[in-house]
Amino acid sequence: MEAKFQNIGLGYYYFRYSDPKEQQTAAIVTASLVKQFASCLDSVPEEIDLLYRKLRPKGRKPDFDQLCTVLIALTSRFLFNFVLLDGLDECRDKELSSILTLLRAISIERFQIYLTSRPQVKINHFFQDGGVLRTEIPILADDLDVKAYLTHRVSQSASFSPRFKEIVVETVAAKTQGL
Repeated sequence: MEAKFQNIGLGYYYFRYSDPKEQQTAAIVTASLVKQFASCLDSVPEEIDLLYRKLRPKGRKPDFDQLCTVLIALTSRFLFNFVLLDGLDECRDKELSSILTLLRAISIERFQIYLTSRPQVKINHFFQDGGVLRTEIPILADDLDVKAYLTHRVSQSASFSPRFKEIVVETVAAKTQGL
C-alpha cells in the first residue's frame, strides 16, 4: 500500500426533509462520505478493495461499522479533512445517534466538521459532552425579507382591502422574531 497523503479530504451529505427516512440511514450517509473521500484519491484505496472482495461473493453490502472503519482509514490519508452535514436535524433519532458516534470517532486533529441544524437536544449534547469545539452561527430571517415575501403573497389575494393586507404583513412579520 502506498502511503500517499493528499492535501484535502472532503465529504458532504444533505438530509432532505422530503426524502424517505429509510434513504437517510447512518450506513447510507457513511457510504456516501466514503465514496466522496475515496474520490479525492488517485486510485481505489486498499481498504475499499479488500472490503469489496470480502463482501461481493456473498452478495452483501458493507454495514455501518465496516463503513466507519473504512472512512476512518481514508481520512488518515489526508492532511486536512472536511465534512459538511446539512440539515442534520432531519435525521431520525436512531440514525442520528449512530452518525454522532461516527463524528466523535473521526473528530481528530486534522478534521473539521460543519453541521447545519435547527436546535436539537441530541446534537447539542454532542458538543457539550465530548470536548468538541462548537461555533454557533444563528441564522435568522431578516424582517425586510419576511415583509417582502408576505407583501407578495397577500397582494395575490384581491378579496382583501389594502389596509387589511398591511395589518397581516405587519402582524405576521412581528411574530416571526427571526424564524
